[in-house]
Amino acid sequence: MEKILLNNLNVKYFERNLDNTLTNAYIQKIQPLEKNENALKIKIKSKDTNRDLIVYNGFLFLTKYNYKTSKKTGFCKNLEKQLGNEKILKIEQKNFEKVIVFETRNNFLIFELFSHNNIILTNKNYKIIASQIREKWADREIGTNKEYVFPSNNKENPAKITNFNFCSISEIISKLNVPPSLVEHLAKEAPDLNNITKKIKKIYNSPIIMDNCILLKNKKLEYFNVKVDNLEVIKTSFNDIIDKYINSLDSIVLEKKGVNKKSLELEITIKKMDLKLEDFKQNIKEGSEKAKWIEANYDFLEELRLTILQALKKGNKPDQILKILKTKGKNYPLLQNIIKIDMKNKKIIFSIPQLQQ
Repeated sequence: MEKILLNNLNVKYFERNLDNTLTNAYIQKIQPLEKNENALKIKIKSKDTNRDLIVYNGFLFLTKYNYKTSKKTGFCKNLEKQLGNEKILKIEQKNFEKVIVFETRNNFLIFELFSHNNIILTNKNYKIIASQIREKWADREIGTNKEYVFPSNNKENPAKITNFNFCSISEIISKLNVPPSLVEHLAKEAPDLNNITKKIKKIYNSPIIMDNCILLKNKKLEYFNVKVDNLEVIKTSFNDIIDKYINSLDSIVLEKKGVNKKSLELEITIKKMDLKLEDFKQNIKEGSEKAKWIEANYDFLEELRLTILQALKKGNKPDQILKILKTKGKNYPLLQNIIKIDMKNKKIIFSIPQLQQ
């Protein structure tokens, strides 16, 4: 089954769909799914109807299926204790990032739809009460009693572009908060850089489509919730597509939290990043972990590859490039995982966390 890649326009759709449907409704039960301890089913009650919200692998959607649940974890019990029977006052996407926030009277329930797809509960001063996963970066830390800080991004909001004088496609991708696949599609349609950035701004200022969506087929299926010329229109809502997709999975791999001290090496070719995840779908631990890490960091890895390729074309030496990248590790923690840029074999070599068994 082809994978679905999440983008920030999908998250904008989540905001509109859930805010329209769940605002002023009440949170009831919170339970983990039977086949995945990190996925949740949240029962929400309103005057007219009861709904099930599924939180799975970065997706937030309302379901028409009966997803089986398992015994509540301590995290779910904590969430239910704090949020049970609380009214949802507001649902919003933060800073056009892959972050959705549910606001109640006393709390913020924050869904980070990237990396490990963390779920964080804070009070109204953003002091963390509970989190599904403890995480630490150079500029922020997720853990009980820590202050929650929203993820930083030095990329420009595509809806507010002011500079149209980009020198290359890779520069557009590296400086604007847009999916690389969308930029590549627009470049194929008309290669003029100024025109591409104008189209990006227009797309990101367009109203979100609720009843159907736009499909771009690439290494993964990517749906856009705005009109994009010369892409296939699917006359089904994105919510229903995700609901059917997740429900139809033959098996959901149980994802374990945490990391240990061991690491694996991952090689990504500089000329063309091979992200065909089926190559890793072997019944071996290392392949599975590489696939998970690639999936979690796909957008960043592709942007990094293009940035390095562009720097090499300008005559920069691998050691110089690596040194510059390491200095930016404070804002981009994944850069600390680069071991070397191997010009002989034309590869970028990473050290990646190994999941606990």
